[in-house]
Amino acid sequence: MIDIEYRATKTGLSHRNIPSVEEINRVFRWGDAPRFGYLQAGGERYGILFVARKGSRGCHLELANCGFEDPDEISALLAPCLKRSQSETF
Repeated sequence: MIDIEYRATKTGLSHRNIPSVEEINRVFRWGDAPRFGYLQAGGERYGILFVARKGSRGCHLELANCGFEDPDEISALLAPCLKRSQSETF
């Protein structure tokens, strides 16, 4: 499921003239089968794409014009939100 969502997102990005996603899964890992990549245009990174599942819950994040590249900064941004989402009831 995550692989399908990730591929669909990459396809959608290409239709919005976003040329590529540089996939580097070691930057941030959370949950089951996480996929992480940097959004790129003109050879420059300008955002992040993160898709994952943990149990029955999914996470999809596209963050543009954020300037985050450092794995520690990315973890500090995402980890608390993802942890909190596990205790939320929907």
